[in-house]
Amino acid sequence: MHGATNSSIVSLYVSDLARLKKYHDNYYVIVVQRRGRLPGYETVTQKKHIWGSGGDSGSGDGDGCGNGNGNPTAIRRLGERFASSIYRARSKIRELGLCNDWDFLVTFTFDDKKFDRTNLTYLKGKLTDFLRNYKSAQKIKIRYLIIPEQDKNGNWHFHGLLAGLPFDYLREVDYFRKRIIFDWDDYAAKFGHIRVEEINSLDRVANYLLKQVTLEILSAARKKGSNTYYASNGLNRAVVILVGHLCKELDNPDFENRFVITKRFTDFDEALEYFAQP
Repeated sequence: MHGATNSSIVSLYVSDLARLKKYHDNYYVIVVQRRGRLPGYETVTQKKHIWGSGGDSGSGDGDGCGNGNGNPTAIRRLGERFASSIYRARSKIRELGLCNDWDFLVTFTFDDKKFDRTNLTYLKGKLTDFLRNYKSAQKIKIRYLIIPEQDKNGNWHFHGLLAGLPFDYLREVDYFRKRIIFDWDDYAAKFGHIRVEEINSLDRVANYLLKQVTLEILSAARKKGSNTYYASNGLNRAVVILVGHLCKELDNPDFENRFVITKRFTDFDEALEYFAQP
């Protein structure tokens, strides 16, 4: 009985399982999980490719870290976990940034005469409540991806991506480096200065947002009991189009630790060459 139980438990785990994710037609990512639990089996297809099985599993944004208590091994693992937390947060932001059609890059600030700019949870609640109530009152479908950033003086503001906000709700105020800059008067009247910039390169703005996700911001947000990003419901996610094992090691991976390896591709066929065909 004990032998059968151990065998069934072991069978739930697999080593070096690779997933090919599609973000859009020119952006793919291979994610290799060193060792992971399989929640079940499902067919993953693209065109005529049906290779391998498995679900899209992974850990959440939480790092579960203590302080290491001075133990060198614990401190090293603490550093690895923080690196993994940053990787997970940046991966999700990249995914949401590239898998959706965004209209504007936005910087949200707050008038310090009206708001406590050191209180991240308070500001996040005010901002998300405003967006939710505004789209309900105006009967529009605003979608957002928002990232907090802390100034050197301890005050918070937000960067983000917006979609669904009509252009006629905005007022053009500038033209800078071939991009139109707008003001959103309804926001400005309630909160303070806002900069709304028309997007002409989704990859560029996604990379800009990723630069905001640093160890300092992650730590500061966690201390405030907040997430590293806020996203509206119903956003598109990357699609897992292939699950299996690789026939060769990933050259020059973009990220690697003892839990996961990832590499980005702009060409589907190039990514496909890494998978072992049946």
